[in-house]
Amino acid sequence: MAKSSQPNRTIPRALLLAIGAATALYLAIQLIAQGILGSALGTSAAPLADAMARIGPGLRMALLAGAALSMFGWLGADILASPRILFAIARDGRLPAVLGRLNPTTHTPNVAILTYAATAMLLAITGTFAELAVLSALASAVLYAYVCLAAWRLQQRGIALAGTPLNFRGLKLAAITGIAGMIVMIALASATEIAGLVLLLGLSVLLYLASSGGRIRQHL
Repeated sequence: MAKSSQPNRTIPRALLLAIGAATALYLAIQLIAQGILGSALGTSAAPLADAMARIGPGLRMALLAGAALSMFGWLGADILASPRILFAIARDGRLPAVLGRLNPTTHTPNVAILTYAATAMLLAITGTFAELAVLSALASAVLYAYVCLAAWRLQQRGIALAGTPLNFRGLKLAAITGIAGMIVMIALASATEIAGLVLLLGLSVLLYLASSGGRIRQHL
């Protein structure tokens, strides 16, 4: 079997390389911006744009234009990719079945896409960017903690959908570190933010129970 088709080896390596590269990039950006702006970095509403303005006025506009283009591209990719998570969960019977339907002409999960887009727009007009960013980060922290736990348990049980089970020697330590990091991140949030996270998780659980109640009763 070719190495490229061994996810148990290539995925951990890819994750480590991606995380390492992203960390190095963010550290470099922080150090450069700090070096240019100094103490003004902490009070700047657009620190990177302000840093580029110190080098040249035209660079500030170029950075802002590039950021706008990047966000537009990311939104386009997100609104087409993320709803497929809803589609997959609904297809497995854990969300309303309508979300798991495909358009007969385009063969795309149009109901899931429209639902995702409508939810995102509703959140965007009812909250500030900072509030939504915090809620998104906290929700992602819960998800990442569960992923760390799942990877650990799957390795212990020797389960793999493709190839051999994950054989990452430091997986236990990495999972514990990841879970602990996410717990600390959530604990650092304010009481209101944690309450919002609990409410979101509670609504998600209720939706899951309402959608998969029949399946649960069948297994009891």
